[in-house]
Amino acid sequence: MIMAERGSLNWYCTDYWSDRLDMDITGSRPKWANALATARM
Repeated sequence: MIMAERGSLNWYCTDYWSDRLDMDITGSRPKWANALATARM
C-alpha cells in the first residue's frame, strides 16, 4: 500500500494518509514532537 503511492501526490498528502491509515496524522504531530523533545533530555 505505502510503496504503491511513492512518487504520487498522495505520497505527500496528510489527508490521504489519515484516511488510509484511519488515524489523525496532523493532530498526532504535537504529541510526537513533545515525546521526542522529552526523550532528548
